[in-house]
Amino acid sequence: MTDYLSQRDQILNNRSLSQEGQQQLIALMRQKTFNPQELVRVDALERIHDQSIAIP
Repeated sequence: MTDYLSQRDQILNNRSLSQEGQQQLIALMRQKTFNPQELVRVDALERIHDQSIAIP
């Protein structure tokens, strides 16, 4: 999960990609990395991760 979140952060911080391009790459990475049952957990962990970054 740490590797996935790190790769996701790199995609989100890549300013050469449009927001749509970022979302497409993340969706593709999620599809390749996790099975459908894991995606609910992934959603929650992404939100927790994003909140921890936003709080200084």
